[in-house]
Amino acid sequence: MSKLAGRESIAPSELYKRFYADSGIDSELVIALLQHVADELCVPVDRLRPLDRFAVGLAPEPGNEWDSGHGILTMEMKSFARKRGRMVDVPILTLDDYIRFVAEVY
Repeated sequence: MSKLAGRESIAPSELYKRFYADSGIDSELVIALLQHVADELCVPVDRLRPLDRFAVGLAPEPGNEWDSGHGILTMEMKSFARKRGRMVDVPILTLDDYIRFVAEVY
C-alpha cells in the first residue's frame, strides 16, 4: 500500500507502548492483532497506526477492490462477537476501533 510507504517504521511492541500501554489490553493480543491485520491487508505491520481508517488508508488500491482481506477481518470479528453473545454494534472505522472491539470479544 503506497499510502503507508512514507511512514516512519514503528515496531508493534513500540506502537503498543505509545498507544495501548494504559489501555488494559494485553500487549501480546494487540501485537497479534496488528500482525493479523497486516497479513490480511498485505501491508507492512510497522507502518500501521491506530487512527488508520479501513475505508481510506487501509482500503485496497484501485483495481483490487475485491481483495478478501477486509472481508476476512470483518467475518472473524463478527464470529468472535457471536461467541460472546454480542453483535458488532459500534462503528469499526479505524484500526483502533478494530483492536479495542476484538479485544473485548476475543
